Amino acid sequence: MNPSRVAWLLLGVLGAGCEVPATPEGSRAAPASLRGAVIIEPPDLGVGDVATVEITVVTPPEHRVRPVRPPREVEGFWLLDSEPLPITRDDSRWVHRTRIRARAREIGEFSWPALRVEVETPEQEVEELDLEGRPLSVRSVETRFPDRRTPFSFRAPSERPGEQGLLAPAVGGAGLALAAVALVGAVRRIRRNRRAVERERARAAPTPPAWRAAQATLEAALATCEETPEGAADAAAAALRHFFAQRFAVAARSLTTEELSALEPPLGADEHWPVLLETLASLDAVRFRPGREGVPALRETLARARQLVATAAPEARWR
Repeated sequence: MNPSRVAWLLLGVLGAGCEVPATPEGSRAAPASLRGAVIIEPPDLGVGDVATVEITVVTPPEHRVRPVRPPREVEGFWLLDSEPLPITRDDSRWVHRTRIRARAREIGEFSWPALRVEVETPEQEVEELDLEGRPLSVRSVETRFPDRRTPFSFRAPSERPGEQGLLAPAVGGAGLALAAVALVGAVRRIRRNRRAVERERARAAPTPPAWRAAQATLEAALATCEETPEGAADAAAAALRHFFAQRFAVAARSLTTEELSALEPPLGADEHWPVLLETLASLDAVRFRPGREGVPALRETLARARQLVATAAPEARWR
């Protein structure tokens, strides 16, 4: 049995509290207790595959989960980005989620490290929730292409990978299996609802130019860099990568800074490319090695990022 699937199934026990039992009409369900789960998809990885790690924390209403810091490093993987997802709220629980993407770079048996999440109560008290580490297995992709004799070039993952089937065998009896099924159903319903909301918002409002969205994110990062420097650096790096992917048709969202530096600058980006690489490297130092870059240095990096977007935007030639 694959160890990643066993670990995922065991998360069903932790997350069984996500499902609130039905109550008689007219009465209120009891508030959910604090629960956490780490879901890794796909559970079976080949070298070069991108794993999506979703950290889910269920709290009673009006609780706030402090920004989840990704691990400084994960053996055998490159960390690509970290993104907080919209909070799902109802009368008895709030579901807080953070999505982290990591790409496998070595063959072997590895593990996603244990994390500690801090939750603020409405009374400003802080509760800590420990999430256990999870095994990660990376296999060679050689068996997928038995006739290939030449190396692969750089490739980007699909923008929205399809959901993987998670039919895990029963472990520990029917009760454990039912708990896992309950958690899977809750997560999928949340995702379906989120996609429906995103589609409605996209139809209701025009999409702003990529450079305007990037500048707005960078301004927000400047405003929060003293309180959460790692979170500000994460947001700024994601904004720069998204802008350059839209502006110059380069796979900036899926390649690491080291991989981008090995590429030829895309058409029209020659003068901006060195500044982008230098800025991403400075942001990576804050994201993955906290404490080595001070807040003043981060402010300078964010200011340089804003100037880079302003000069690389299509409208720059008219200003």
